[in-house]
Amino acid sequence: MAVAAILTGCSAVSGSNDLEPVDLSDPAVVSTLCGDNAAEIAELVASAADSPADSGKRNALKEWGIDKPTNDRALDALVVTLTERAEVICAEDASEEEVEAGIAEVDAMCGAMDWEYPAEYAELAREYGYDTQEYSGEEFPVFVAGTSLRGALNTDSVRPPLAEKSADQVTAIILSEPDVGAQAASGLANHPGTVNGKTLLELSPCLLTEFKDPASLNDWADAAINGTEAEQHTAAQKLLLVALLFERVGSTGVAIESTAFNFHVVWADEGGTLAIDPADPWGIPEFELNPSQYEGEFVMYEVTLKGQTGCWLRFGINTMDGRFAGFACPTPEVPVTPETPTTPENPGCEPNCGNDRKTNVVPGEPEITPAPGPTETAAPPEDVDTTPVDVIDTNTDKPKEDDGPPNGAITD
Repeated sequence: MAVAAILTGCSAVSGSNDLEPVDLSDPAVVSTLCGDNAAEIAELVASAADSPADSGKRNALKEWGIDKPTNDRALDALVVTLTERAEVICAEDASEEEVEAGIAEVDAMCGAMDWEYPAEYAELAREYGYDTQEYSGEEFPVFVAGTSLRGALNTDSVRPPLAEKSADQVTAIILSEPDVGAQAASGLANHPGTVNGKTLLELSPCLLTEFKDPASLNDWADAAINGTEAEQHTAAQKLLLVALLFERVGSTGVAIESTAFNFHVVWADEGGTLAIDPADPWGIPEFELNPSQYEGEFVMYEVTLKGQTGCWLRFGINTMDGRFAGFACPTPEVPVTPETPTTPENPGCEPNCGNDRKTNVVPGEPEITPAPGPTETAAPPEDVDTTPVDVIDTNTDKPKEDDGPPNGAITD
């Protein structure tokens, strides 16, 4: 069942019946579904299913992989898938120490391969159409080469398009297709991103070292497919550990991204002939790091940490051809909370502690400033005659006509 990254449902406004796009690849948007998300998502799906005449809702169901709104089983499965997607986003980010510990736990399992293959992962492989086999009472997938499957879109594709575009399908592919799984492991081994200052190869050397060289991946996968039952069982355990590393990092859904580095099947010449061993024409082709970068759709995985923006490492599996790719990460930063200035509980008096109320500031009491008195006008000296005097024009000996106020005063 194809589940699109866009969930067409009600907006974040409570009680709204309007349908708006909700992007499941955007944690900020999907966080509105956190909490009782199962019930809310079920309501969104039911709303779309109950309105077959609404072309928008009908198209949304088709994007989700549901052609018949009356297919209750498919609708229930869709609710489960979307709910799990929301729960991943709503989960609290781990600390550096927690992520490192989870990866170290996987590598420790590589150092002691005496554990049983988990039955739930064999069941997951069967759910996605792979056969299983038994060895010493343990069930694990029957291997198939992804590069040999029909339906690949490009000459350098690793496998045909993913039918469901989900983290569960990626896990099933890694478990069951040794060439695709080995390529995924090599992608982790070559990823420059770090957790707590260490690369994935440094955190999991036991598992990832043998996958470091892309040129050796086809030989590893060929040996896994054609090995004895015991050798196949050991290879299945290693592929399971690769899948567990993907799970430890955690999927953030489907997104369109531009690659920073990526893998592809090697072309032997410009004509697009695959680089296959002439002695084994039906064998698995070689892999390499692609010298060219591109934009594509990926099932995404990302390490983010508590209290930080950005991320530490990001990678994904191309939904159209199974190729592994790594992506640039925004530089992780710890948000800085501005400090709020605080007033001391007992700051004392300033600038002195005397009895002068004009200079004494006592906490909790307003400063007292003397009120100004009435404005006083200065009286002229007693010996000054204030009687107006006529100004004589010295040219005529007559009083001069008034040309304006005396002494240059300005009147209204």
